[in-house]
Amino acid sequence: MPCTYAEAYMLAETTTSSEWSVLEDPLSYLPCSTIGEYRKGQLIYESDRPNTNLYLVLEGCVKVTRMTNNVEVVMNLCQVDDLFGEPAFVQASGERAVALEPTKVMSWPIETVHEIVQRHPKLGIALMQTLAARCFDLEERIATLSADSTARRLAKALLGLSERLGQPETNSPDSRRLAPFSHKLLAQYIGTTREAVTHTMNQFRRQGLVSYSRRDVVVYTAAMRQWLGTHPKRAAAAAAGANTGTGMPMDSPANGGAMEYDSMQS
Repeated sequence: MPCTYAEAYMLAETTTSSEWSVLEDPLSYLPCSTIGEYRKGQLIYESDRPNTNLYLVLEGCVKVTRMTNNVEVVMNLCQVDDLFGEPAFVQASGERAVALEPTKVMSWPIETVHEIVQRHPKLGIALMQTLAARCFDLEERIATLSADSTARRLAKALLGLSERLGQPETNSPDSRRLAPFSHKLLAQYIGTTREAVTHTMNQFRRQGLVSYSRRDVVVYTAAMRQWLGTHPKRAAAAAAGANTGTGMPMDSPANGGAMEYDSMQS
């Protein structure tokens, strides 16, 4: 049975602030369950009906997307030990999950998760912390859409993805190696066109910020952070755009750029 308000109050009274501040691990409370295997490009669940499971990536990588105005937008890239499928808690549809490489996932019916939370309330806290961290990440990405140029958005995305999904280079502590994400995927992740990503990646390579091939992408993290610290933000670009007589940033659609979200091609 769910705990009453009085029981919840007693739990709060007997739990110290330091205990609440510790991040709980949902995997400490979720039992082993059904494992599914998916080949590269295989659909895990579709957007036209509500997903009914919570998933955990055991091997591989999963792309979670939504369609907006007939444009596919990447909401998250999930690696080993990442949970996904949380819209199942509110029976929401519209989200799609696809394996980016050969992938294994464990899944729990959402009703089972509800039952476990009733027996182990700290699982509810753990899931709440996980979702709060994910919301914070999405808020950061939304903020960059309003405040940053395409180049800065891509630089921040590459840094974030390299920290989450990349492997450190043994001979270079200031670089991390990523899977060879396509320019189309990166464009869907930051809200721009594939052509804009290709152009910017070429610039980054010439400046020594990245190197890439069909096998991998290497992000030189220290150099990328330094570049972000010195590269002008959109506000400065807008001031420069005023000198062109348009009053628009140099990479805005009005000046032939590709920053406008609605122009993103699938």
